[in-house]
Amino acid sequence: MLTASTRSPRPSGLERGGGARGDPSVLLTLQRSAGNRAVGWMLACSASHGRVLARWRIKQHLDSPDLDNDRLQDAITSADHALNVGVDNGQSVMLLQAALRKLGHDAPETGVYDAKTQQAVAAFQAKEGIPYPTGRQAGPKTLSTLDDELLRLNKPDPPKPPPKDCTHYKGDERAKSLTTRGRAERSGTFGKALTLYNFAAGQSRMKERHQKAVDQLISDFALSDPESEWEIEFIRGFTDSVDAEDRNWVLREARAADVRFYFQHHGVPNAPDEQAADVNSYDPGCTPETRTAARRVVVQLRKRKPRPKKPCDPQRVENARKAIASGEKARAAAQARLDRANSDERRVRLALVACGLIPAGTPHADECFKAQYSEQKRIAKEQRESSSAIRAADQDLAHARAELQAAENDLC
Repeated sequence: MLTASTRSPRPSGLERGGGARGDPSVLLTLQRSAGNRAVGWMLACSASHGRVLARWRIKQHLDSPDLDNDRLQDAITSADHALNVGVDNGQSVMLLQAALRKLGHDAPETGVYDAKTQQAVAAFQAKEGIPYPTGRQAGPKTLSTLDDELLRLNKPDPPKPPPKDCTHYKGDERAKSLTTRGRAERSGTFGKALTLYNFAAGQSRMKERHQKAVDQLISDFALSDPESEWEIEFIRGFTDSVDAEDRNWVLREARAADVRFYFQHHGVPNAPDEQAADVNSYDPGCTPETRTAARRVVVQLRKRKPRPKKPCDPQRVENARKAIASGEKARAAAQARLDRANSDERRVRLALVACGLIPAGTPHADECFKAQYSEQKRIAKEQRESSSAIRAADQDLAHARAELQAAENDLC
């Protein structure tokens, strides 16, 4: 950037020309003007570059379920682990291609990082301002930006505030809700979903009709029987929009808790903890009729997972496991014995070589060879016996493992 110097300026052609053109104040004005233009140009370039860089960021972890894959999570950690054209294939590339299609890019469904996939990746990189948009790699910058775009696309719209007519009860609506009867409705396959409507405004206690409906559900599905094939999946409480009840999770949870308490005190084992329904999961209602439907509790049943059967003779299973442990220990001891014999054999061979260096025919040479031959016989015996012990241990292990499998499959 140009700045005014404190030293005497060097005479220029403009100054030599005299008149207004040689006036130092005019020169200083021109100098500052040029400097301001240079600074403005640099700031504009910096802002433009910043806008491009702001379009992508490197993340530590991929959060979108559309990219939930170990290979993709590894590729985001470093450019060295990136997906590469002509190299990668499989589930990770399938997810990458699906994500690109979801964002409007023409990616194939091959599961192979081929030329068409490269073109789609390059188009995405160019659109998002990622440097060097060749599409040859999908690494930290590309996957991080892709993840952010998917999260933005899947983000639900914020809830709209209710109209003014939905924020107040009309007339004696609140008082009537305390005295009117509750309502219940069964739905789903076999009627396994029960909805209890018209809880009193601001109250959590069940009404008489609610209790009768719960009694009928317990009877129809034998929920109080520990061996019943049905169990409660969830108990979820709801509210209407008046008096900020849609934000009052305590009231929603309290309604579900009252129903759970009723189940427990009527012999239903393992009733799940109560839940407050998400405010965005229902219509809070803007009329007296819809508000009675909004103040509700939903009970959902599901088939109980079959309990795993136990072996009929647990002692037989335990004995088989002990036999396996004993066989493995015996085999390990025999293998160690064989390893020692093999090591001694190598040592004897080296000793025989040393004996050969002694002059032949001398008494010392004969004694040396006799000692090694005796050692060779001992080692050969150790090798035979340890090899036999290993074979016997392997047979015992095979029988014990077969017995364990048979004992575990013999279910009552």
